[in-house]
Amino acid sequence: MSIIIQLPVIFLILFVSLISSYFFSKDMLNFRASILNIFTPDGKRKFSLIVEELNKSLTSYMRAYSFIVTLTFLETYIGFSILNIKYALILSIISAIFDVLPILGIGAVYTAVALYFIITKNYIIAIGIFILYLLVTVVRQILEPKLVSASLGLHPVAVLAAIFIGIKAYGFIGMIYLIFLMVLYNILKKTKIL
Repeated sequence: MSIIIQLPVIFLILFVSLISSYFFSKDMLNFRASILNIFTPDGKRKFSLIVEELNKSLTSYMRAYSFIVTLTFLETYIGFSILNIKYALILSIISAIFDVLPILGIGAVYTAVALYFIITKNYIIAIGIFILYLLVTVVRQILEPKLVSASLGLHPVAVLAAIFIGIKAYGFIGMIYLIFLMVLYNILKKTKIL
């Protein structure tokens, strides 16, 4: 009954969202032009450079993390295949998906699989899974700062510091925020605004 009462509000929200999306997408080019008209000709050039550098950095960042996730998938698949675990491919895909998630991570999959083998008293495979998890984690911890720093044009120590301080301060969101600030600072230096 409560859902039926809320249907008009839901339809209104959907209607307003669709209409506003239409008008926003229709005026997107005019919106960009009106933003650029705020600046002087030199400001327009610098703003375009900043947007271009942000796009490059974002693309490079996504490429670096895609490589890390693919590497996690391959390591998991090879390790699970060597350990002769059923459904190695599916578990590897789930591990790769969980690798992207900030809180859970691949540890959730590895722990669940290892617990299954502990419950079934297959301790050798459970130990193998924990060793594989340590290996995947160490490889990731070594590669992630280097790949991210190379893709964003930042020093690996600065990226490590941003990851550590961000996670300690505000968790995953803090890490993303600090890396974003560092990238923005780097872009502003490249475009000679700072």
